[in-house]
Amino acid sequence: MASPVVNILVRAKPGLRRRLRMARLGVTAEQFVAKNFRNSLVGAGCFALLLMMLLDKMRGRELLSQNFLLSFLFFLFTFFMIYSFLMNTVEVYIRRQQGLLNRDVLFTGRYMLIKLQSGVPFYQALIDASNGGFGIASRYVREIVDDIELGTPIEQALSNAADLSPSAEFRQILWQINAALRSGVDVTSTLKGILSEISSQQVIEVERYGKKLATLALLYMLGAVIIPSLGLTLFVSFSGFLGLSIKFGHLLLVLFAIMFIQFMFLSFFRTIRPNINL
Repeated sequence: MASPVVNILVRAKPGLRRRLRMARLGVTAEQFVAKNFRNSLVGAGCFALLLMMLLDKMRGRELLSQNFLLSFLFFLFTFFMIYSFLMNTVEVYIRRQQGLLNRDVLFTGRYMLIKLQSGVPFYQALIDASNGGFGIASRYVREIVDDIELGTPIEQALSNAADLSPSAEFRQILWQINAALRSGVDVTSTLKGILSEISSQQVIEVERYGKKLATLALLYMLGAVIIPSLGLTLFVSFSGFLGLSIKFGHLLLVLFAIMFIQFMFLSFFRTIRPNINL
């Protein structure tokens, strides 16, 4: 039984249930909010307690009421920040599902197109695609098949899957197929056209990534290779003329700084890379 506070917080985010289903976290909105609320209380309480101890050490017991007030305000601020961060983690899981689905959706669609062109019925093509081993895309198709086997009409099952799909491309395919089924248009030609459009979009995305990569590679060479190496060489040379002593700890600090810059660049490269397969 969820507490009244949890119910209020759930009602404050009306789209949370749908977002959780899109993220495939396997928890209810009440469980997700209750867990984040509890963790936020614990984290904010620990930080506020540490601040209270620090203020008591620095300012003394004479200002105990002020120290308590500052710690309480810090607790409220920290609780809000931690709770907002934890609630937004669902978007991270949605983007992860989106990337995995976009990587396999084109192959799944082409597989279904081949089945349809060979005369296989649409429902059987769905079953074959769900067992085709196309990663997470096959799991999404399997959910559509399971929904149909439970008695849901094909059009409604496709509409439900499109509504809960984190991938705009997969959603586009389902919408177009659904529209073709409702209007009686040939699904094969509709699927062929939408797959061609998605393939063209992914090619354009790869070309854009290549242009970004050329600029970022230049920045990487300047900021992570040339400037640190030349800067350290010049610093060591001038320190000898100026009589400055360079200790091993200073060089170790520079090493960690360069490693941090390298890690930031590599993480950024990985972030902007399109997660697709053509």
